[in-house]
Amino acid sequence: MVIRIGPAEKPKIYRDAAARYRKLDANSILDWADQSGSWSARQLMEYRRQRNVEALLEARDGMHVLQAAIDELLAREESH
Repeated sequence: MVIRIGPAEKPKIYRDAAARYRKLDANSILDWADQSGSWSARQLMEYRRQRNVEALLEARDGMHVLQAAIDELLAREESH
């Protein structure tokens, strides 16, 4: 069972990524997912070194983009 949050509750960066993903093939979505996950990890490492709040915000944005990718891929799997 997949639990989803309603679209009005999701941040703009998530909604923008989700709209982009709807137009892409699965491999392209996976490429974006790899990049956003790596970006978030790097930002968390930056926060660990510098205690920079901006790095935390960037990490969170990257995770929203990653979540949108995962949700799109799950929706495609469920529709098969």
